[in-house]
Amino acid sequence: MDEVLNDPKWLDKKWAEKDRLLSHFARHQQFPADHRGFCRLRTFDTVTHGVETSFLALVRLGLLPLLAPFVALLSIPLAWTVLWIWLAYRAFAMVLPSAEGGR
Repeated sequence: MDEVLNDPKWLDKKWAEKDRLLSHFARHQQFPADHRGFCRLRTFDTVTHGVETSFLALVRLGLLPLLAPFVALLSIPLAWTVLWIWLAYRAFAMVLPSAEGGR
């Protein structure tokens, strides 16, 4: 972050680097593998970020349908609550017709 804050031309340099990479790709149909200023070697810190495998993602995706009954079970109390509130509102409107706003 300090690199970005200390260099006012940082974004311009990144755009220039992108343009060099794309022009090299347009000429050679591959990105450069040398160290002529086209791309830098980057080290990714994966200690704090877990890398998911496609198998793990597929297992998680397969478990989603098992959650549907659980969500439906949780929605039943909500539906009953809404029903009772609506019934109370209709009963109140029948007892006191002027409370509905003049209908």
